Amino acid sequence: MAQEIYNRIAKNSLYNLLRRLLGLPVGLILPLVVLGYVGVEGYGVWAFIQALVAYSVILDMGSDALTKYTAEYKSRENHPKISQIFNTLFVLYLSLFFIFFLAVFIYQDWIIDVFIKTDKLPRGDISFALVLYTAVFGINMIFKVYSSFFNGLERMDLTNKVEMLSVVNNFIFCIVFLYMGWGIKGLAMASGLSTLMTGCIYVGVCAKVAPYLKLNPLAFNLGILHEVKKFVTYGALGGIAAMVQFQLAKLIISYFLGLRYLTYYDLGHRLIFAMMGLFSSFAISIMPAASAGYVSSGIEKIKEVFQTTLKYIALISIPAFLFTSVMADRIIFVWLGTGYEEAAFVFRFLSIAYLINVLTGPGASILMGIGMIEIPFYGGIANGAISVILSLILVIKFGITGIVISNLTANTITTIYFFYYLQKKLGGSAINILRCLKFPLLTSMIILLIFSFMGKYIRNYHIELLSAAILFPITYILLAYKNPEYGRMRDFIRRPLSIFYL
Repeated sequence: MAQEIYNRIAKNSLYNLLRRLLGLPVGLILPLVVLGYVGVEGYGVWAFIQALVAYSVILDMGSDALTKYTAEYKSRENHPKISQIFNTLFVLYLSLFFIFFLAVFIYQDWIIDVFIKTDKLPRGDISFALVLYTAVFGINMIFKVYSSFFNGLERMDLTNKVEMLSVVNNFIFCIVFLYMGWGIKGLAMASGLSTLMTGCIYVGVCAKVAPYLKLNPLAFNLGILHEVKKFVTYGALGGIAAMVQFQLAKLIISYFLGLRYLTYYDLGHRLIFAMMGLFSSFAISIMPAASAGYVSSGIEKIKEVFQTTLKYIALISIPAFLFTSVMADRIIFVWLGTGYEEAAFVFRFLSIAYLINVLTGPGASILMGIGMIEIPFYGGIANGAISVILSLILVIKFGITGIVISNLTANTITTIYFFYYLQKKLGGSAINILRCLKFPLLTSMIILLIFSFMGKYIRNYHIELLSAAILFPITYILLAYKNPEYGRMRDFIRRPLSIFYL
């Protein structure tokens, strides 16, 4: 049974990884194109609007609940119950989206006057982009019921194929509209077209894969909300905490430091946030598998799943994030050129902060899968609160440096809290967690120390980065491959394609 769980996690993780890998080059190229067409101030406006409307994630009260209960009721073949939950959450999202959109529409002038404060772009363009992006993000949240449903079925291959198509569509539309001279209005329209196409595709795929699931707003049931109220409540507050943790810093920078510094921060943050999404994709597939496995095998098997998944996520994420931290200035120089030292600083230290965040992923997914959502929830609330309080204290005196220090401090404190209470719930000791971190941490640090010493004799950043990017993973993989603790990895490398057919 455990092997079946690992196989499902591995298959879904691969599809998650493929989608993130496709999005990574797009995330690298698109900011350069936007900078070229709208300039630093225009990029800052674009980044601010995205950060602001990303607060629509607070509407995401029930996607985790839909994933969990779909997996649970699927194992019992209870399709009517799945349909009830799906339609109830769809109506809930639709109602909340209307409220969110109305609030931004009414207060758009105040938002522009207080936070954006620029005369480099026409006010009408800024207002248009703000309102349209608000609608787009809200619609994305509504259609998230489909991706959450497929995740609960453990058909992340479908959600990732649809999302990969969405990424490509949005990128193409952005390039075309920018070339036509439509500026930030064109970026908003590109996002809108891509979102509508994605929603239509989800509806069509769902009709083929799960014909029993019919979109019917009249099937809204208050009793369902009562049943999933724990996840809905924690989901709403957790969404607020997530936005505080990942996006509020941009609003603080825009207000206190201006759009230019927001651009520097966003460039460094955007790159490491994409990396975090890439490696967090491995943990996303754990929750539905843990939910189904908990129903059939109990808590003891879930403990084993946690230890194994943490070990392998640490194995692949620690070297990647340490590499970007050490090579941050080289990466930013090769990507953007000179004049972006502030972005390199942000990238370097947020690499460490978000690595710490990624390592909590397996435990958080398992706890949500078995219904113990309180620990990750309170950890997220504490993270957001500490980050905001420290940011407001430090930003005036230390600027962007204060924001980064606040983020790193908050992640460190709350991760210690998280693993402490996780071990109390699941049993075990901190020694087991440290054992999972020992090999990747020490091995990566030693290899990178050697490369840093060698880099002093290479005067060209392009050559140094290319050499390190090739030799570091090869050296690390060879050492990990010979380590007897990672036998499952050797088996997987020997049969990488067979996992798609499990």
